[in-house]
Amino acid sequence: MSPDDDGPLTPFEEAIVRAQRGETGLAPVLDAFEQSRILVPSRTDSPDGDLGGIDPLVFEAPPGKMLVAVSHPSRLTEFVPMAPFALEVWGADLVMMTPRGAGIIVNPRHEIGLELVPSLIDILRQRRGRHVAQDALRNQSDVDE
Repeated sequence: MSPDDDGPLTPFEEAIVRAQRGETGLAPVLDAFEQSRILVPSRTDSPDGDLGGIDPLVFEAPPGKMLVAVSHPSRLTEFVPMAPFALEVWGADLVMMTPRGAGIIVNPRHEIGLELVPSLIDILRQRRGRHVAQDALRNQSDVDE
């Protein structure tokens, strides 16, 4: 599909659509998110390539502050007047960089979107922390052998 289409433009978006149709659950969507490059609209550029160096676009919503993110460069267009820059990061890294108490809203106002509320971000952060610890232990045992 081309960026002019309203259909899914990335494997992550395809996972969202499958979940919306009831063909799959949330876990494959979260896995696809963590393994995808995600763009965070920003009012400032980031020379360091991390959230600490930018002024990200944040929406206030009932679950709390929601960091705006998009899953494809063509989805940035509507945010350019408010946030002319974008930081591209892996979804898993974005989870780890998101401030405590904040969530992530992917593709706001688009039918192929996802809200990761703050409590879900906490769960993903804990899951990611376990994976990092397991990898470190695995690497350590490789060195010990």
